[in-house]
Amino acid sequence: MGQLAGKSQQDSAARNSRSPFRFDLSFRSIQLDAATFVFSHAASASIDVDLATFTQGSAGKIGFRFGAEWSGAAGAGGDQEYYRDLNAFVRVTAAGERGRFDLLFGTCSRRNAAWGIVSAGDFVAKLGAEARLNLFGNYFGLFGKGSITRQFGLFGVGLFIGVDTWH
Repeated sequence: MGQLAGKSQQDSAARNSRSPFRFDLSFRSIQLDAATFVFSHAASASIDVDLATFTQGSAGKIGFRFGAEWSGAAGAGGDQEYYRDLNAFVRVTAAGERGRFDLLFGTCSRRNAAWGIVSAGDFVAKLGAEARLNLFGNYFGLFGKGSITRQFGLFGVGLFIGVDTWH
């Protein structure tokens, strides 16, 4: 009977070691960033929390991002669109010593701010991606971002400042 219990525990441990994820709740980063490209621009503040680590390598993480973003676009004809978003994302991250790449899937509470008038907020789906190249440790560097909702798409390059616990 003791041998059967030992065998069962070994089988359970072997199954768990083959899991693609390991639960790992931890603070990931806090950052301020600004990006622009031609007529579009954005500035945001965000906090990232890791929920799980890929077991096949220490660089991959799954977690959450919470933050605020101000974004806008100016058209050639003088049209302007400005948005204030409160974001809540599921985040998939690949990171290393020189930088990091994030895929973001989630929603935002969006308020349109045109001509000084802020509209009532709507919840809209939002997809995004960000790439960071560290220039001074994990504290400062170059930044690229893209995001899309049904109302507005954004691509920009710029700078970030913050704290990132990549390892």
